[in-house]
Amino acid sequence: ESGPDSGTTSIEWNGSVWGSPAPLPMTMFNSCAFGTEAAAVAVNSPSPTTGVILYDGSTWTVGTSIPTQFKSGAASGVDTAGIVFGNDVGPFSTDTFEYASGTWTSGGALNSGRARGSSSKNAPQTSTLYFGGNNPGGTEKNETESYDGTTWSTSPTIATAVRGNTGGGASSSSAVNAGGYNGSSYITSAEEFTGETSAVTASTLTTS
Repeated sequence: ESGPDSGTTSIEWNGSVWGSPAPLPMTMFNSCAFGTEAAAVAVNSPSPTTGVILYDGSTWTVGTSIPTQFKSGAASGVDTAGIVFGNDVGPFSTDTFEYASGTWTSGGALNSGRARGSSSKNAPQTSTLYFGGNNPGGTEKNETESYDGTTWSTSPTIATAVRGNTGGGASSSSAVNAGGYNGSSYITSAEEFTGETSAVTASTLTTS
């Protein structure tokens, strides 16, 4: 279904200013995406529910549909080798789907079904993290899992159980988690992850 945040508007940041490229070819809602400003893939449309769109730096086009509806998930990778996970359908299935230049295949299953978490978004398909989110009962989670291209494994938890968070990072050993909702309030803290043997470091977000 669509909702108050669904639409066909896209906004692009080129390093100095925000601009408005061509509108999306279909309405998107609770979507996730991977890639770069010049080549990206976005997943989840209310109609069709398996909708996927592609961006080439100036124009959006319709891509190959994902095998099943994928809502409120997370993603990482590039347009030729991406991955999506954390699906609010099933309910909250453990599905992982890998993408390679127009083809979707099933990947390793998450250990914990949850949605609305975040990822090390700039990480490759074979080395990414998924952290936070909430379970089907609506409880915020602090779980972290790492993916090696085949299997999801448990990693050190984030300090605060949260959903609706955002994140980034270049691999499963380098990530940042920021913001979100902890069950009672929206938070302004950020956490850094620097590998299995390092401690999580928290700080407060500021505006610029």
